[in-house]
Amino acid sequence: EEGAEVGPGDPLVGFDTSELERELDTMRTEVEAAQKKLDKRRTDATLARRDEALQLAEAEAGLRRATLKVGAGAVEVGAIEQKTLELDRQAAETALTRVRNRAAQARRADAAELGSLSEHLAFTSTRAAAGLSRPAMSLIARMWQPAFSSALAIFT
Repeated sequence: EEGAEVGPGDPLVGFDTSELERELDTMRTEVEAAQKKLDKRRTDATLARRDEALQLAEAEAGLRRATLKVGAGAVEVGAIEQKTLELDRQAAETALTRVRNRAAQARRADAAELGSLSEHLAFTSTRAAAGLSRPAMSLIARMWQPAFSSALAIFT
């Protein structure tokens, strides 16, 4: 109360912290959401790697079959059939290369996305750990400025 005497340890100013508490709760929710999104993306990437490994194994098996047919067909088939077998082998090589390239591209994209999600999680975690955003800190500074100035005026 204005004009009241104050003693050591008496509060000079108080303010409503409900807005700051809501903001902190929002930041904590953002951290949880970022963690869940990162975890889901990691799981999706792991499943994608397994699927790519299966596709790679299938493509390698297809190339081996085509290569064996070309080798076996050299004795048993005519020139046209041999050329067909050779084209099949080349198609299998192309398919294998395509699977490898697609897998490498997916790994790079996953690494970039996981890095971005990890950075976002680190940012939101740091912000929540600090407890207050820059606007909230600015608000507190503006709120305390007049009280601090008034308190100093008493002593001058």
